[in-house]
Amino acid sequence: SDWKMTDNILTSSLGEVEFSSNVRWYGTYVSYPQVYNCLLINNPNMIFLRHNHNDYPILGVDAYAHLVVRYLIGEIPIPTSEEMTSANQKQALYEMQFPYARYYMDSNYRHAWDNTTLVIPVSAVDSDCIDHDNDTAENGEERALKSSEIWETLKGEYEKYDFRIIAHIMQQANYPLSIGTYEALNETGETLYDYGYQTYYDRAHVNPDDSSWRTFRDTQKAHKYRSLYTGTPAVCLPKRWIDINEGKEDVLELIRLRQQQQQQDKNDETTTTTKFVGQQQQPIATTSQ
Repeated sequence: SDWKMTDNILTSSLGEVEFSSNVRWYGTYVSYPQVYNCLLINNPNMIFLRHNHNDYPILGVDAYAHLVVRYLIGEIPIPTSEEMTSANQKQALYEMQFPYARYYMDSNYRHAWDNTTLVIPVSAVDSDCIDHDNDTAENGEERALKSSEIWETLKGEYEKYDFRIIAHIMQQANYPLSIGTYEALNETGETLYDYGYQTYYDRAHVNPDDSSWRTFRDTQKAHKYRSLYTGTPAVCLPKRWIDINEGKEDVLELIRLRQQQQQQDKNDETTTTTKFVGQQQQPIATTSQ
């Protein structure tokens, strides 16, 4: 094969790793090489409506459902078995360019990664996974990335590609929501990706002191999540999630908190200045940018 991995943040440490003779499909978003866009390749009349992706399974299934309908009514021609097989192979080879995916696909790469001390300066990446509060080591020089930071950065890079796949499926399906294209996400897509990462962070970083009761639903950052359609923010739960019984008092408290948050948003977005015209005061509402 002429396949060669392009340079990435691990190249300086791992060098060029020869890929294994038994590279696995596992670890790619193809998952099942016998299936292409829900169609069984050797019998496209058999359709599996399933979701290959991670952060938004309901959204993914809905997008694929729209695509399947277009296949069924003939709006999109069903590719030949050769075309579908080739497309899956090309996608898997492309995904192996992502270190995070190749780690699971290629035992040689996984062995090299696990047995190499990675020394990567913190300035080598621009990621929300990096804690930039202290980028300087004790000797005054730039610190190296922690192993966890490297892993989370490369995982996030690969998961953003996942959203590009879904964006492409949405385009093919004429889906009513657009999150971008296969090449790049639009603002909505970037927002969804950010929400996906934040929910993962809330799951993975529960304070050990609270772990006996706190779940990701008990996040104190609920206001960061907003409806893509109305901009309405979420609100923090009025009490611990495990203690909520969906009774009338809890529901009313959630409504009160939502209304309070909406009013706060209005106060933040709108400021009132006072303009004097002669001896007359005239309040003028201006929207902050």
